[in-house]
Amino acid sequence: MSTSTDQVAIAWVHPDVVSHSWAMSLLKATMTRSCRLLPMQFSSAGIAYSRNRTVTAFLKGDDDWLFWVDTDIGFDHDTIDRLLEVADPTARPVVGGLYFANHQSTPDGTGGFITVPVPTLYRWAKIPDGRTGFVAWQDYPRDQLVQCDALGSGCVLIHRSVFESIQDKYGPGVWYTNL
Repeated sequence: MSTSTDQVAIAWVHPDVVSHSWAMSLLKATMTRSCRLLPMQFSSAGIAYSRNRTVTAFLKGDDDWLFWVDTDIGFDHDTIDRLLEVADPTARPVVGGLYFANHQSTPDGTGGFITVPVPTLYRWAKIPDGRTGFVAWQDYPRDQLVQCDALGSGCVLIHRSVFESIQDKYGPGVWYTNL
């Protein structure tokens, strides 16, 4: 298991602006835990390019974990410590906090869309056209740690061994790709 003494770097990719709730969350989190900050301005080359540059900077340091957090969400001051409590470098090297995407479902008749919250937990499944792919896991078990097939990067803690393993297999700079 991980410990509260594990070193954590906090990373985010931003387009020059961040939400107030995110800024307050980051301020409170860094008041309770010492973390290296790895902000990366969003590049016109894309989110994958920006995330790869951030991972390159992360691996040059000696932090144990990288905590990605999107700049449009707020999070509790103890989120990192709560994720570390259930993370493990071998058994659970990737753990995430539950958050929701705002999915545009159908036109609302006025030029906009009706939106619904969609959890960023995914299962590998058959999709309606017969192919397989990631599908949002709507009926996930509530209030417990669950294993999923994929999750969003908006609130996720990743052990450095994950990035090192990918680098060993594919070379540096290819941790994230645009699909």
